[in-house]
Amino acid sequence: DPNNNSKKVNFFRGLIICLKNKAFVMISMMEVMAFIGLNLLVSNLFLYIKYVMKAERQYQYLVFLVMLSTTLSFVLWNYTSKRYGKKKTFYVGCALLCIFILPAFFYNEDVYYLLYISAFGAGGGLGVAYLIPFSMIADVVEIDELETNQRREGCFYSMYVFFEKVGSAFAIGISGYILGFAGYITPSDDNPDEDFQPETVIISLKFFVTIIPSLLFFAGSIVCYFYPITKEYHT
Repeated sequence: DPNNNSKKVNFFRGLIICLKNKAFVMISMMEVMAFIGLNLLVSNLFLYIKYVMKAERQYQYLVFLVMLSTTLSFVLWNYTSKRYGKKKTFYVGCALLCIFILPAFFYNEDVYYLLYISAFGAGGGLGVAYLIPFSMIADVVEIDELETNQRREGCFYSMYVFFEKVGSAFAIGISGYILGFAGYITPSDDNPDEDFQPETVIISLKFFVTIIPSLLFFAGSIVCYFYPITKEYHT
């Protein structure tokens, strides 16, 4: 019934509707993994640059380079997603991200300039996390409408954003807890050497910025493989 298109549903009803849709579940898993990895990287990047690389003054330039690269990459990913499909584009973007951030696990203050290479390359990969899963929602909405004769984009998009916020909050909370457990020393008057952190904190920061995000994006790529709506299916 077309009149049901505007019918409102509560949170739990909307959650059930979304979880019954296999394609949406796959997208949500990709998104949560990507945003946990993304937020682990972003929320700990300053600490990594300050305590691991001893290059605090470079932080603002590196962030600008990441943002610039991410913004420019949208044009590339938009083109490749239309030509080769969203799944293949997601694979390439995740691979690009891993290639550029994994070497940073072995960086030290003597090679801080390599951060600029990693920042530019990783920024391009991060563009995939923002663009591709979100663009896949439109495909889910269209297929769902064909199957149910109802237009429920509000339900799908709101749940997508909800899962994104949950993943982001989890990443920020768990990283803060682990750093505290590892012995993170809060800068204060009682800590005259503000650039010092225990080795356990240094290792934790390396994992948060390189290894764990790479593993999460790789896991997201595996989930993407099972995403049922391909370029051929959609056309």
